[in-house]
Amino acid sequence: MDDVTTFDVERVRLDLENGICLISGADDEEEPAGYFIIQMEKGDPDGPLIEVFGEDLTQSDGVLTLEMGVRHLLFTFEPTSPIGAEMPAVRIESRTEIAEGVRSRLSVAFGKRAKRV
Repeated sequence: MDDVTTFDVERVRLDLENGICLISGADDEEEPAGYFIIQMEKGDPDGPLIEVFGEDLTQSDGVLTLEMGVRHLLFTFEPTSPIGAEMPAVRIESRTEIAEGVRSRLSVAFGKRAKRV
């Protein structure tokens, strides 16, 4: 696939702080230059809130597909969405295995658009 923005993270984690579920590619609280956050709240009609590299690229859902591997996540975005206009696809490479709990939450959040490889 062309136009894939790829970045490496130490790990992808599930954070259940204060009842808000975040999946973050940030390395602990340091949030290095490359990070990816998905805020998933039950019943949100707009879908998950996605933030890439900072608040400038934030959108409610807009995900066409999500491929989940053992150590990677590959998102493709609607071309008219804020992220999709800048980055049609984002691949997150994790140095450690992505936990089953994280992949399960993503499967629920993105439904049929998510697939495991």
